[in-house]
Amino acid sequence: MDKNSYIKSSGIYYPAILVPENRSKNPLQPLYEAITNSFEAISQKSEQKINEYIKIELYYTKGLFDNKIFNNMVIEDSGIGFNQENFERINRYKDTRKGFNNRGSGRIQLLQFFNTCEYDSVFQEKQEYKNIRFIMSTKFLDNDSIILFLGEEDSVEQRTYTRLTVKEEIPEIKEYFNDLNIDFLKQQIISHYILYFCSHRETLPAISLTFYIDDAISEKRNVVANDIPKIDKQEPIKIYYQNYNPEINEFNICEKFEEFFIRSFMIPKEKLDKNEILLTSKEEIVYNIDIKLNCLAQKDVIENHRFLFLLSSEYLDKKDHDIRGNIKLIKKEDFKRESGLFLEEEIFIDEIEGGVNNIIVEKYHIIKEKMNDYNREVDKLKEMFLLNVDIISDIKFSINDSEEEVLKKVYISEGKTIAKKDAIIKKSIESLDELDPSSTEYEKEFNEIVSDLVRAIPLQNRTALSHYIARRKLVLDLFGKIIEKQLKIQKQGSRDINEKLLHNLIFQETSDNPENSDLWLINEDFIYFQGISNIQFCDVEIQGKKLFKSEFSEKEKEYLDSLGEKRLLRKPDILLFPNEGKCIIIELKNIGENISKHLHQINQYAFLIKNYANESFHIESFYGYLIGESIENLDVRSADADFLEAYKFDYLYRPNKPVLGLNGRDGSLYTEVVKYSTLLERAKARNEIFIRKLMNNP
Repeated sequence: MDKNSYIKSSGIYYPAILVPENRSKNPLQPLYEAITNSFEAISQKSEQKINEYIKIELYYTKGLFDNKIFNNMVIEDSGIGFNQENFERINRYKDTRKGFNNRGSGRIQLLQFFNTCEYDSVFQEKQEYKNIRFIMSTKFLDNDSIILFLGEEDSVEQRTYTRLTVKEEIPEIKEYFNDLNIDFLKQQIISHYILYFCSHRETLPAISLTFYIDDAISEKRNVVANDIPKIDKQEPIKIYYQNYNPEINEFNICEKFEEFFIRSFMIPKEKLDKNEILLTSKEEIVYNIDIKLNCLAQKDVIENHRFLFLLSSEYLDKKDHDIRGNIKLIKKEDFKRESGLFLEEEIFIDEIEGGVNNIIVEKYHIIKEKMNDYNREVDKLKEMFLLNVDIISDIKFSINDSEEEVLKKVYISEGKTIAKKDAIIKKSIESLDELDPSSTEYEKEFNEIVSDLVRAIPLQNRTALSHYIARRKLVLDLFGKIIEKQLKIQKQGSRDINEKLLHNLIFQETSDNPENSDLWLINEDFIYFQGISNIQFCDVEIQGKKLFKSEFSEKEKEYLDSLGEKRLLRKPDILLFPNEGKCIIIELKNIGENISKHLHQINQYAFLIKNYANESFHIESFYGYLIGESIENLDVRSADADFLEAYKFDYLYRPNKPVLGLNGRDGSLYTEVVKYSTLLERAKARNEIFIRKLMNNP
């Protein structure tokens, strides 16, 4: 072979291969390719492997702002060198004769990131040492080549080695290497080759990393045995092939299986950022397949350690793509959509993921406890939000799922189920048009349609009702906490905070939309009425019309402003207007306030509305609710003997009290004095009826 000659490619059109789509997503992939080649070269040496090494050197120049600018990278190893066989392989694409299931595509990744790769290598031929030099570069594509052979000659050095210098990098890789930290690089190399390092701990070559700035050593690190974690557990696991039957929409387990091995590591939390499962191929990490660790949260720390689980198999090695570490596996859902494109039997990511997580939980008691804790939290959500047990049983939750993500998964699944049922309902209703009442099959066909509807509609109703009732459960829980003064703000805030919290829970202050309130805590009907919350009398409007008159006689003005009271500036807590001529007045008092001192307040509000409201409203009937927690029945009855004790639910009521009418016609006022805790008891009883129905009739 002549010196300085191009080696023509045979049957390969490199411009079609060297395209961005074939470039690895990992900017360190070209370095990994070089290191892997170094491991392979060292492993092929026939003599005892002592004093072997891999040197990784990054060369920088110092920038204007005390930064470093990447120039080139050198990877040198003490391996077998580029002998004639290895050199011939480098110009063959997908030559699989080399060990490690190697397809010879690593050089493609090198050229995807660096335009020029210079090789200087010494190999042994019989008793002689030969030095071979060549350059790989995309600059040679015009010559139908990527290799320029520089020459081969007898070597002065009596040892084998390969020194690879890569330079003229693409812009993205330059920016990455400019910012590269030597400790980060060391850790990435350890993480990438962790399985290989663990398997070859006793025979590893000396691995060094050196950063040079302006040709002077800036930093140096070595990868030593103490950097490599020991395998904590190693377990085999069988993953069975499955096939899909589209007629019944089911996957069937086949007898055929593949054997996988899961190796687990407990690594100090300072050295491992998160718990995870990683696939490996040819003892290297695979980055394009995500296997979820569902039994342990990513950031969980157990006994100051995190867990790394590595999954390997000959099956994965055989599935490796031309881009090293790029494996093609499929999920069941994808297989169902595109089943015509795949073999009948397949290994699915879902089964790998499920099998590995089961083994982890089985072998690690401390992880099992974590999983049990998480399941208990999910059970709390089930109870709190009345989640459909049948739907939940088909959902795969991960311990990494937040409460929001758990609920989101449930509601998405419910939505899909509802959509299917809606389609059934629509189809059933439309099929009614096709019925022929004169047909002998009419009764049978009609009953079938009815049966379909009976099965579909209750599920829709149950789902909607469960969400509605679940929200009410949360409101009731909050109501109870406020009454018991359990909220943090109640322990830190002023005494008046209790009344404010209760008021805003029941009906937001300054609101005029009872439909969006929780007035059902007092009475189910109240949310359907018009009303306002904590608004001055003079600003109250009903259907856009002011409640009170805009003009008053001098005598009326004199009373309304007498004693400096400014009575129309008062703010009733809640006013509701169920229909013409009626008004509901609700006053909410602080938890510790003696209610008997406020019995007059609703009477006075009723008097103002009866006599000074716009005459078009004709309000004559009033219903008052004085609500607090500190209620002594004798205090109330001694202040107003017309109050009676209710037979049930511990409250007092006054059947009727005249409301003075200045026009000579009195109105009427029905009043209840009731505890917040009594309202809570009533509301819980009403809610419990629905909950029992939901739980007993899924």
